[in-house]
Amino acid sequence: MYLIMGSKEDPAASCMINELIKLAHFKQIDSKQIDEDKTYTNCYIHKTLPIHLKQVEGSLIRGEEIDKEKKYSCVVFLSKHESKLQNKTFCVHSPGNFGEAFGGEKRKLCRSSPWLFKNLMKELVRLNSIDSINKTNNPINNLTINPINNLTNNLINNKSNDIDAINHELGYEVWNEPTHHGPFCDTPCVFLEIGATKETWYDKNAAKIAANAIINILKLSFKYNENNNENTCGEKCSEYNGEYKNNEYKNAIYLGGLHYSDKVRRIILESEYAIGHICPKYSLELLDCDMLNQMIDQTGDVKKIFVEKKTFMSGEKKQELFDLLEKTGIAVEKV
Repeated sequence: MYLIMGSKEDPAASCMINELIKLAHFKQIDSKQIDEDKTYTNCYIHKTLPIHLKQVEGSLIRGEEIDKEKKYSCVVFLSKHESKLQNKTFCVHSPGNFGEAFGGEKRKLCRSSPWLFKNLMKELVRLNSIDSINKTNNPINNLTINPINNLTNNLINNKSNDIDAINHELGYEVWNEPTHHGPFCDTPCVFLEIGATKETWYDKNAAKIAANAIINILKLSFKYNENNNENTCGEKCSEYNGEYKNNEYKNAIYLGGLHYSDKVRRIILESEYAIGHICPKYSLELLDCDMLNQMIDQTGDVKKIFVEKKTFMSGEKKQELFDLLEKTGIAVEKV
């Protein structure tokens, strides 16, 4: 069972929820059918897929006891994106706090879903390209958008210029962000945000792309689980083209870099690695043994730790960091 969740007070989340309802055949139900001790503003269930869609009152990032009964394989949080850059953006990131709590809990990271993080970004890139290809003769409202397929790999493998062209076709870029803010959730989860202007929060075309991306990826995971009698969020499948391929992704974490890191983005879109938690350079001073272990544990099965060369740390602190990394026994790659 999967959960999609957003706040009624968040215009971008509400817009995405409206598009999900129109796209994916959700029917409204009494919230007590899902949680006896909680009341949601609106609660829906997909008619054919095991997906719950919840719309809550108040701040999503300050929500508490998300999936305390552990009944979901993963959670997709919907939100608006705010930034001083004011560019049109789809953003994907894992939640958690390296320092003081901004929603969630102080110095506590959520369980990430590297597979979901990676595939949502890839699918957002793909759907941007589909719309740009069809926008003259086939408006987005009439598009038939199929689950993730070989087109994704054709567009992103070793074609960096194509990525940039695709991201700008609709005026939207697809970006990863580092781990930040709440709510705390110990079920594999990810945030999908649209921003960073008020205009984008109400953009139905952007919300439609986001809705399609979410359903396509959750459908991919569901079909794999159904055929293999498993209950995960797609960790073992990489693609669906009439048949499933074994997941060739390797989990990783990333240290350093700016808030919007092109190096991280290219690892996610172009490499065999799926990244769970990202600690940007402005949070490295908070990264001690406990937080590093949380990054590893809450990502799961980490095969590599990427460290951006330009970390801008003092020599002593930098050495402390690499001493910590050495103790993990995990391969470290400077990028």
